[in-house]
Amino acid sequence: MAPEPSTPSNRKLYNEAGTPKTVKRMPKETGVDDGLVPSPTKKVKPPGSPVKRAPKALPTSLAQATEEERMMFAMRGAEKPWAEIQKKWEEMTGERVLITSIRARYHKIKHNLQEWSDEDEARLLRLEVEVEEQLKSEKWNRLAEAMIAEGSPRYSAAALQKKLTELKRRKSEAV
Repeated sequence: MAPEPSTPSNRKLYNEAGTPKTVKRMPKETGVDDGLVPSPTKKVKPPGSPVKRAPKALPTSLAQATEEERMMFAMRGAEKPWAEIQKKWEEMTGERVLITSIRARYHKIKHNLQEWSDEDEARLLRLEVEVEEQLKSEKWNRLAEAMIAEGSPRYSAAALQKKLTELKRRKSEAV
């Protein structure tokens, strides 16, 4: 019999799952017979794992929707469970898709298909400005209440706003 080489090249060992592991030389004082210990391996995708693809474009009208997307909307309108929709989707496309993916696609398309009137668009723009102004005024009143809760005397919203601006300016000058 020929003696085994003292410094083996990277041999492959297999773990219980049958995944190959490369091995590296270890110092003799570890007590390992052959001086080899498995090194960490990369995560291996199991066979049959879904391949990631680029997402399909979302339709902006029902006419642009694919047959399976129209089926999804019809089944959801009939209050069918997501598992049933997933099964039908897989039959139609031949692709394995998670329920969460179908559900997310449904909601994204639903928001895309929402129709807005000119009045609603104008109303949204106007109300956004009003709400922002209301939040600005509430901010300083809430800060005043928080200061009192922390043990400070009562400061007006305007005084807090002025002092905070001054403190931020001083802090930026110090840097």
